[in-house]
Amino acid sequence: MIPRELFFPAPNWPALVSSVRPVILDVGANDGGSSRVFQHLFPTAQVYAFEPDPRAIANCKRRIEIGHLDPERFELYEGAVCDAVGEAEFFQSDGKDPGFEWYATGYDLSGSLMKPMSETPLDIPTIYFKDKIRVQTTTLDAWAQARQLAQVDIFWMDVQGAEARVLMGAQEVLKKVDFIYLECEDKKTYESQPELQTLCALLPAFELLISYADGNHLFKRR
Repeated sequence: MIPRELFFPAPNWPALVSSVRPVILDVGANDGGSSRVFQHLFPTAQVYAFEPDPRAIANCKRRIEIGHLDPERFELYEGAVCDAVGEAEFFQSDGKDPGFEWYATGYDLSGSLMKPMSETPLDIPTIYFKDKIRVQTTTLDAWAQARQLAQVDIFWMDVQGAEARVLMGAQEVLKKVDFIYLECEDKKTYESQPELQTLCALLPAFELLISYADGNHLFKRR
């Protein structure tokens, strides 16, 4: 069965990545939906996922239990990726979205290390930010030290306004990355949310290939 997530707009990854055993970073993995897509597209890929929200982590583990994710090729870091190792406040999104009825534990898709601009910054009154929790944090560089990664084929990032903080903590890892796919929307939802121009300046070794209508952008190493 084709995963539901494959119907979302995305690059034609198999046409871009030719590695026999691709290495993929899924930063802001939520319930593992994107990781599932990558495992479907690349049956030999190793996926490293990162997610700080306990509700999403539980749903991700549930995917493993029911066979949506192959645990032999999947590793989950239960915390946030940013520019420092330690702890940080994480602002949880909650509520309901009529388009995402399957999120029975609450709408956990938009939580961020960055403070929301208001209690309902998504302009959907049934989705709100009221709670914040303390989460563990790491940098990609610190995390990667023990793994001796020689190559990262895809660096997928959906971190809701914390993109610059992730990139600043990944200077060594970025030297090994071929493609970056990240979300950066024009509308400001979080305080200190970077603009696309700022992210491009943080990625001098990459060129912007495609900007998608849904606010996602594909970068390729020059």
